Amino acid sequence: MVGFFQSLFKLMKWRPDVIFIKGGYVCLPVGYAARLLRIPLVLHDSEAHPGLTNRLLSPFAKAIGTGAPLEYYNYPPEKASYVGIPVAPEFHPYSETEKKELKEKLGFNRQ
Repeated sequence: MVGFFQSLFKLMKWRPDVIFIKGGYVCLPVGYAARLLRIPLVLHDSEAHPGLTNRLLSPFAKAIGTGAPLEYYNYPPEKASYVGIPVAPEFHPYSETEKKELKEKLGFNRQ
């Protein structure tokens, strides 16, 4: 309850245009406060099975993005879209040359 009232007062002060919720217990009071203040919610669920927070907030969400294909979820199809999991461009499969250079740099055996 304390988290709900803290969220309510912060959102009243900041008045954001939209709230992005990723899931987890800390998002539940924020989501309910946003609902009360009629601030749109956008959810992203990167798990293959939705967590409790996202299941509770999904009826109030304007849009829902998922990290896995939609058949893993019971979200309303008119709100849900399979968007994948955002990954920084620095994370990529290394080529064999890059692997060898990194091993040399870190002092590992080249084999």
